[in-house]
Amino acid sequence: MAQPILRDRSPSQESGHIVKKPRLELDADDSLTVTSQTGTTIGAETSNPKPKEPRHQSNKQRKKASRKRKNKRELPEPCSAEDVISRDVAALLGAEVDKAVHEGSDWDSPLELQTELEVVVSELSSSGDSLSLAPAPHKPWVVLTPLALPGERIRVRIYYNSRLYSRADLLEVIEPNNELRDMSRVKCKYFGECGGCQYQMLSYEKQLDLKRNVVVKAYKNFSGLPESSVPEIQTTIGSPLQYNYRTKITPHFELSKKRKDEVKIGFNKVNTKFPIDIEECPIATEVINKEYGPLRERVYQNIATYKRGASLLLRESLKIPRSQDPLPQIKSY
Repeated sequence: MAQPILRDRSPSQESGHIVKKPRLELDADDSLTVTSQTGTTIGAETSNPKPKEPRHQSNKQRKKASRKRKNKRELPEPCSAEDVISRDVAALLGAEVDKAVHEGSDWDSPLELQTELEVVVSELSSSGDSLSLAPAPHKPWVVLTPLALPGERIRVRIYYNSRLYSRADLLEVIEPNNELRDMSRVKCKYFGECGGCQYQMLSYEKQLDLKRNVVVKAYKNFSGLPESSVPEIQTTIGSPLQYNYRTKITPHFELSKKRKDEVKIGFNKVNTKFPIDIEECPIATEVINKEYGPLRERVYQNIATYKRGASLLLRESLKIPRSQDPLPQIKSY
């Protein structure tokens, strides 16, 4: 047994005899045993220590804890957006992944932050970002860049390093893929700055093919089915509208503690979590765009009532009129 944690030697009167109170001893297995002074066990019960109350953390402490979690080299949560990217990266690197893991270098990026370099795009990921291999003499490593297409030579700047890949901003398309890229197809003045769309420079047929490929990879990576059991993915059914078709958008804004007069209502800028000001969205339906402008004005007029910002939900719903024909009779048996 462990050392006694409580011992009371004060006597008590019982039937004219002085009887010492039992003492409490803690077993090695954390069970609390009541033992008399003669060593006879009177009874035993389990006692679980009361959990400590969580301490209140200041904003500074929470931010520090968040940075520690981010600095931990942890694999992404299964089926998360980061996991989808990681699988695309691993597929491009092939056998180099096992080699890097064996050497313990899968987190050691050969590219320093703010490094500028030229790469050639190999393919597109499921997120729409381009995947490129870092050029020699760098070790096998993938660079993710938005708004670039397969076969294009681009100049990029690294801003984030992760496991087996780095994220980069697109600085310049040096050699465009003219078979795929046609900027005359772009109908949005915010394209290239807004992070909402990446495919507008592609033909609609190519966009549908890319979306089909996303489903193919999803079955391969996440279904858990053998390849022989995966059904053949048919071609993507196109929409009669390529613009003004989306019936729901969620623009948002944030409030700066220093500059509350600079409120930007819109969608996140490419490769950031900060919104840019967007007055209209050509992807959304005409009804939504018609209501979006007045909603923005109401937000600006009542901006003092917001503390941290908000997301604005706009949805167009169709009200289907009831048919004049009587409903079919349901027979009961």
